[in-house]
Amino acid sequence: MEGMEGGATGQDHAIVGELFQNIGATTMGRHMFGGGKGPWQEPLWRGWWGENPPYHTPVFVLTHHPRNALEMEGGTTFHENTGGREKEFELVRFVSSPLAGHYQWLRRSLQ
Repeated sequence: MEGMEGGATGQDHAIVGELFQNIGATTMGRHMFGGGKGPWQEPLWRGWWGENPPYHTPVFVLTHHPRNALEMEGGTTFHENTGGREKEFELVRFVSSPLAGHYQWLRRSLQ
């Protein structure tokens, strides 16, 4: 994974690094965030990336099941949004620009 110890580097390393510069917010669906389907189970899922996720931005997770914001190392805070795609787009636009995230969600939101 980009930025993780033991990861491969090559010609695309600089390109990937440039892609993630100046990202103001990230969005993802519940399945990308993880933790399974349905209501959140105890202990609450903290992600597959460890305590310092690679995002370093606010991350908005589109889900049907609310939970409190999850603050992690490196400036990443996960915010669960149960208000639908329109609310997600409104939140991300309010926080910052540009946006990184799931292309299908973004495409549907902009139509």
